[in-house]
Amino acid sequence: MAPTSKTVKVIILIHLLRNCSWKLQEVAFFCLHRFAQRNAIHIKYYKSGRQHRDSTSADTKTNGSGWSTICMPLTPDNRRIFYTIAEYKNLLDSSNCTMDNWIQVAQHINLFYDEFDAFIVLHGTDTLAYAASCLSFILEGLRKPVVVTGSQIPIGELRSDGRENFMGSLLVAGGGYQIPEVAVYFFNKLLRGNRVVKCSATDLDAFTSPNYPPLAEMGVDVNIHGANILAPSNDTLEVKVQDKLSRNVVLLRLFPSITTETVKSFFKPPAEAVILQTYGAGNVPTNRPDLLEVFKEAYEKQNIILVNITQCWSGSVQALYATGAILAKYGVISGYDMTPEAALAKVSYVLGKWSDNKTRRLMLARNLRGEMTIPVEAPVKKSQSADLSSLSVGQAGLTQLVGYLGAYLSEPEVNKKATAWASHLFPFLFCSAAAANEVDELDQLFKVTGTFEVRRANFLRDPSSLRRASMRGHVPYALCFHRHRVSFCWVDAHASQIFFWQVLSSLKGPSTIAGFESNHGPKGA
Repeated sequence: MAPTSKTVKVIILIHLLRNCSWKLQEVAFFCLHRFAQRNAIHIKYYKSGRQHRDSTSADTKTNGSGWSTICMPLTPDNRRIFYTIAEYKNLLDSSNCTMDNWIQVAQHINLFYDEFDAFIVLHGTDTLAYAASCLSFILEGLRKPVVVTGSQIPIGELRSDGRENFMGSLLVAGGGYQIPEVAVYFFNKLLRGNRVVKCSATDLDAFTSPNYPPLAEMGVDVNIHGANILAPSNDTLEVKVQDKLSRNVVLLRLFPSITTETVKSFFKPPAEAVILQTYGAGNVPTNRPDLLEVFKEAYEKQNIILVNITQCWSGSVQALYATGAILAKYGVISGYDMTPEAALAKVSYVLGKWSDNKTRRLMLARNLRGEMTIPVEAPVKKSQSADLSSLSVGQAGLTQLVGYLGAYLSEPEVNKKATAWASHLFPFLFCSAAAANEVDELDQLFKVTGTFEVRRANFLRDPSSLRRASMRGHVPYALCFHRHRVSFCWVDAHASQIFFWQVLSSLKGPSTIAGFESNHGPKGA
């Protein structure tokens, strides 16, 4: 009796290419022609039409799209991989890519997340490391493989590394391996996406991960290094895209005899953060008080965040010498062994997600996506998150407190208890925000609670905070709940029905009103 085959569905997003040789028809031709030659069983399977029944019968989002769905021969472990090729209308040279393009890719991954088991992004090599780093941060709650790959020689050429990179990406992404992170596959190695740098403009082995070992290696066998793979912090998280990124981040590489005017130009508005690429283990010249004064003024007066990374490929920032330790006096955050690409992506992500600088600094000092190695002898300090004496008064203080709680609950040793803690702490903050009609505070609460998947906890459906808003007629507060698609639990029929019609009167558009009424309306209203 033949073993039952396991099917895996993979979507390939052809979006950002180094040149037009990575065209859809060339990829499809390679797959159909070469596979058909190598495997007669595959020919019969492909022509029989069974692949449609096995793979895409439930794919409602891709029906009628015209995308090609192709099946591979059975793998040695009796697994059949189906992949769909989705080509964007306008292809880009990768040197023209921006964060907006990578946000678009992440949004499409999110759109088809439930339809496929893995995702492959074909990307040009010039900015591939930037793309992989950016995707690793903006895709939150990821539990499926996202593999970014490309080629030094176009796949349509007679001699090309594109075929092996493409095939290897398919086998890794569709092999059923638990790799819940963004990775880069190149030259028979699978590397963490936010750890890679492009090390050669001409060699086929164009990417390396200088400070972190490979996640997998392809030889005669496929070797998956499970200990190196990042495990998801919470299996119940829903994947979502953080599409708000700060563009006001600059990268300043120090060099001998750099002028003060040049350094000052990097700190001019609208700069929110400056990533310093310093010498060796994070050193700056101590005989340049003019430069140190610029850093001090940026931290104390301009409220600009400074992050320190090394100019070296291998190694980490360490305060071994006085030339490195002096930066700590000016509030410079250690980036340890982060690559420049990862540092830019992380700072842009953190600044876009959190608005309070103290919270931003706490999150930048943490290892969020496996992007940096924090030495055991230099753990992240928690004293700041518990320093309530530094909180501001009023709304600003509440925002800081929410950030501190979020940072504390993200600690590995308390992460498993985060939901229980949040279910006890956050109801009081929700009620406080409801009584004061603080919509910004509610948004901040959702950012933190969403991180720890407490949306399913009972307190979000507890009517106490809604009742407080109802009693005071705080319509913006209710609209904020509606914007986050939280279903209300209506009690106190008289007050809630009055409040319900107040909210309806604030909404514009029949479809919006109908949607709100069907989802949130009280019975009998």
